[in-house]
Amino acid sequence: MKKFVIVMISLLVLFVFLMLNYLLWDKENLLKQRDTDKLEQDWLRGQNLTLQSTVDELQRNIETLKGQNDTQRNRIVELERQVSEALQRENSNLLEIQDHKEALRHYKSFMEDEIYQVAEQFFARLTSENPEESWAFLDKSCKLWGRSYSLDQYIELISGIKSITIKEDKDTDVKPFVILADQGGAYEIKSQIRIEVSLNEEKGFIHLDPGENTLEVIFTYNTESAHWAIASLSTLKVGKP
Repeated sequence: MKKFVIVMISLLVLFVFLMLNYLLWDKENLLKQRDTDKLEQDWLRGQNLTLQSTVDELQRNIETLKGQNDTQRNRIVELERQVSEALQRENSNLLEIQDHKEALRHYKSFMEDEIYQVAEQFFARLTSENPEESWAFLDKSCKLWGRSYSLDQYIELISGIKSITIKEDKDTDVKPFVILADQGGAYEIKSQIRIEVSLNEEKGFIHLDPGENTLEVIFTYNTESAHWAIASLSTLKVGKP
């Protein structure tokens, strides 16, 4: 019985000793865990501050972008307004140009008699005793059959023409002199003229055939002299418009 009591006491002392060791070990672990937790908390606090700084920076960027977006939106609205006004002006200008073209078309039709007289007088001077007088009917930049000529070259060129007149044919409704509508610039009139030609057999003339020919003649208005002049003259071949 005595031994039993001693054993039980010994076991109790051992248990208490083990419990004390466990509590000391657990306390040490708890202290270590507390230090570890404190370090983690400090790290997390630092991360949180960094994230908060990033969030603040992003928020500022968002506000800046919103301001830029509003500015761009206002700019787009202004540009749309300017484009709309430009389109309205363009439409107005197109209508005005169309009106001017229509007015020019009517104006050119009223010039037929005047242009006819210019052509008639030009042909008459060209085959007169003083053919150099026909030079005055040509514009300074005139091209005859695709080329520009000096006065001497021009006199040599037309010397191959014996006579040239506008062909009047009373037996047909085809007009010998026609203004081509909607062709030529604002100060130009494009025409087709049927002519009767007689050539100088000794010299010849490569641009015209003896007999009937059709010329395409462009007249230009000289604002300095206030007269119409010939800007271009060429031959229309048979079968071509």
